[in-house]
Amino acid sequence: MVRRTCVVAMVLAAVAAGQAVAEELSRPELAKRTKPAVALVVAGGVTGTGFCVQSSGLFLTSNHVVQALGANGVVKITLNSGLDGERVLTAKVLRQDAAADLALLAANHAEGLPALELGDDRTLSELTELVVFGFPFGQALAVKGQSPTVSVIGVNGSSLRTDAAHKLLRIQMDSSLNPGNSGGPVVDHSGKVVGVVQAGIEGAGINLVIPVSQVKRRSE
Repeated sequence: MVRRTCVVAMVLAAVAAGQAVAEELSRPELAKRTKPAVALVVAGGVTGTGFCVQSSGLFLTSNHVVQALGANGVVKITLNSGLDGERVLTAKVLRQDAAADLALLAANHAEGLPALELGDDRTLSELTELVVFGFPFGQALAVKGQSPTVSVIGVNGSSLRTDAAHKLLRIQMDSSLNPGNSGGPVVDHSGKVVGVVQAGIEGAGINLVIPVSQVKRRSE
């Protein structure tokens, strides 16, 4: 039985604290810095997105991408997918949290990987401009015989949905995302992760993102 635990306890321990005020990056520079840490995740017949949160090989993704595998299930992670320098790693499912729809993966024989920093969602508001990285439709958009390249999508927040305690529960976006984007990072203009793509409402152009405060809250 998969142990439900605080997925991000290990993540937060790996993220450096006390960073200086982040610089705002141009979109081309933001994409250049972020893409190397974003991975194509293939778990059985399911394709999704993940991103590195620790250089030694810890990756965060959506639990529903890997849930059929169970504990220690083998996952394929591809970095620099479809590009020169493509690197394929195997990983195991280290932790799962079905309630939060988050999973932590540990890649084998990995070190020195580019990693993303978790940010802060407290300054978000409706119409905040964000950027999503992922692999919509997985292999379907790839050139034959190659892996798909990551898509970089500019989005706007359309609603900040809170729970009964008025804590941010989900970020609603009005841009169209597709199957395969699940587990992808949503970053602000400093390149810090403010959310994780969860799911969309088919045909409605509405997508939901797990805010980074919810990710952190799982460790409390």
